Amino acid sequence: MNYNETQLIAIKEFLYKIADDQLIIGHRNSEWTGLGPLVEEDIAFSSIAQDKIGQAQHIYEILHSLGEADADTIAFTRSAADFKSCHLAEYPIGEYDFSLMRNFLFNHAEKIRFEMLADTSLEQLGKLAKKYRGEIKYHTMHADTWVKQLGRANEESHAR
Repeated sequence: MNYNETQLIAIKEFLYKIADDQLIIGHRNSEWTGLGPLVEEDIAFSSIAQDKIGQAQHIYEILHSLGEADADTIAFTRSAADFKSCHLAEYPIGEYDFSLMRNFLFNHAEKIRFEMLADTSLEQLGKLAKKYRGEIKYHTMHADTWVKQLGRANEESHAR
């Protein structure tokens, strides 16, 4: 599909926001590698982080096909001020409970985002959105399980 200049600018802006969210939340979550409360959780959280970074790379590749720099240049040579990620993704990792809740909220929002994008007129993005729905389903199930588990735990977990 051909887009006029105004549409192309808006599409690129939107793609940067999505990809930057994925990259930053992926990097934030990867900061927990080796530090998770359980070995199994450490591996799961690291795997989710890796998926997010991979998703960012694919979206940066779409941007490249629309005339932007290559994925690595986009991801690693911009200043922090040039990133268009949401504040939720940018916050430092804090304690593990914060990261779990951020992951829960981000994954549920992302699930809605990619369900809607599956029918976009931008064919490359639509294909990725359909592909990501499976990954995001498992990310969301993981987050849901932890939130429910913590909700059934002791007073400290309720307070957090």
